[in-house]
Amino acid sequence: MIQHGGDANQTWHSFYDPADSTSNKLRDIPMTLPDGSTGYYATGSYAANGTLPWGLGTIKDLGDNRIVFAERPQVCKTSSGETVYNLWGVGFFSPHMPAFAALAPLDSPESWTTGQVSPAYPLPAEGNADQIRVRIGREDAVPQPQDFKYPIQRIINGEPCEPRLPGSMHSGGMNCLMGDGSVKMFSYRTSPWVFWNACVPPRAE
Repeated sequence: MIQHGGDANQTWHSFYDPADSTSNKLRDIPMTLPDGSTGYYATGSYAANGTLPWGLGTIKDLGDNRIVFAERPQVCKTSSGETVYNLWGVGFFSPHMPAFAALAPLDSPESWTTGQVSPAYPLPAEGNADQIRVRIGREDAVPQPQDFKYPIQRIINGEPCEPRLPGSMHSGGMNCLMGDGSVKMFSYRTSPWVFWNACVPPRAE
């Protein structure tokens, strides 16, 4: 087995959810880098909340009641046969970046689309949850109605996976690290309004 070097291609125990059986700490995944060269990466089971302003100084600055990290499977195989990896060390915009609800920014038109779903700001009032719109892949994508019922998917081995959304293999729901340091489990039937409201930063409400 070929094992390429580099920190991003190492497996770290703390980056893996014991319930995530989509892979066994997979590494040596080749990825084309923005400069055209090839990098090699290892998978992980967690994803950063892409709606948050990560340039701030501390996690606490992001909001006590905001989701900071959620779960995302190491390997997601779609119904069309595409494989999307969750690569913890990918530091550029890509479907394989270790994030959810992340969009390629307006000020970086050369960035690749993430393919992920993120809510359009501002969110409507809770009573108008059916008016929620989402962007897919890029900040300049046209907002559109959600084509899914719930924003958290339950990952079941052997069944297709939706790489646009976060998800977990736990039976009760998806664990999320909150801004206050606590861990909360969100049910797979959490409404889009509740979930997205727990994601978007205060400035976007």
